[in-house]
Order: sequence, then structure tokens, then C-alpha cells
Amino acid sequence: MIRKTVIAIETSTPQASVAWLDRAGLLAEETFSSDRSHNSGVFGPLGRALDVCEPGGVAVLLVGTGPGSYSGVRIGIAAAQGVGMVHGCAVAGVPSMLGTAAARAGGRWLAVGDARRGLWYVAVVADGRLEATPELLDAAGFGARVAAGLAAGEGVFSLDEVGQLGLEAGLAGRVVREWPRAGLLLEAWESWGEGERSVWLDAAPQPVYLREAFISEAKRGHPLTRG
Repeated sequence: MIRKTVIAIETSTPQASVAWLDRAGLLAEETFSSDRSHNSGVFGPLGRALDVCEPGGVAVLLVGTGPGSYSGVRIGIAAAQGVGMVHGCAVAGVPSMLGTAAARAGGRWLAVGDARRGLWYVAVVADGRLEATPELLDAAGFGARVAAGLAAGEGVFSLDEVGQLGLEAGLAGRVVREWPRAGLLLEAWESWGEGERSVWLDAAPQPVYLREAFISEAKRGHPLTRG
């Protein structure tokens, strides 16, 4: 049996994964579909990760917090918190964009995506670290920011389909589509010092909300509006 395993869950996109490692390095990584009804696919690989641990043998459980699929991220967080309660281990939520090949390659990148309802987000990832919370921009501001970043030598990647970003062809063709991976979240975690890790450990895992939730009003005559 392996002692003090670190496990990561990444379910923010349809290409989901679970990975686990100990001090010897990456032991395994399994991928599965996390699209809509397939979110339950996390439990198989997560169970296999736990099978290699002795009781109390999980050191930390990481979970990707998006941005991405709202239901996928919430299921990943719920699964992580459940394991944390049962195994008495720490749980850390880490933005999924840090678990990408682009982020792990180093340098300066713009992580961009569709924030819905006419807005797009831009987050600066420098040397595998998130510089600040994502910035929300309208279509014109978004295109200008991407163009300026490319002109300044910044790379640009997105967790969304590039075609849905609304960029002109010359800009869209230079955006890299990325899929976050649990194994790369683990790699990022291992590269950070204790101070950086404590930032994520001290905060309760929650989805990367790009904006406040949209709440529609009940239609006239709906049971909620009666009485």
C-alpha cells in the first residue's frame, strides 16, 4: 500500500480525469466523459485511486474549479469534499486553467473564454500561476485585449471551443484550445512551495464564478407567485 497519496479531480470539461501520485511521482491518470449524465463517471477512477491508499493515507485532494461546466465543477467539488470528510484529508480547489499544457509550459499566457450573456473573460497566467481574478470584457474590449496580448508576445489559450469566442479569423487562428487534466493539476501542485499551497488550502473549494448567477423571475400564474 502507498502512504500519503495526493489525488486530483478535474471535471470542468467533457474530457474529465482523475489522477493520483505519491512522493515517487505520478502513479496513474484515468480519463472519462463528464458531459451531462456522464458526470457519475468520476466515481470509478476515484475509487481506484482510493484503493491504493491505507486508511488515512490521502494527504491532499485537489479539484479543478473551472471556469467550465457548472454541473461538472460542482460534482467534482462535492466528490472531493465527500472524500475529504471520510478520509480526514485536506481539500484544495485550484482553477482548472492552471492544469493545462499551456500553463505548465511557462511563460505568459492569456486564458480566455465565453462568460455568457455578451461578455468574455481574460485571465493572465504567468509561469504557471494565476496573476489575478479573470477580467470581464465586452466583445470589442475582448478582441482588443487578445490582439494586444498577441502583439506583446503573450500566448492565448481557451478551455472553450475557439469558434464560440467571436474573434475575427486572424485572432481566432492563434488561440490554442486546451483541455485541463488532473495530472497537470498535480504537476502544478508539486511545483509550488508551501506558501502557495496554503493559499488554496485555506480557502473553501468553490467554482470559479465569472459573474453573479442569472435568476429569472417566475412567470405569472406560476405556483411560486401564488398567495
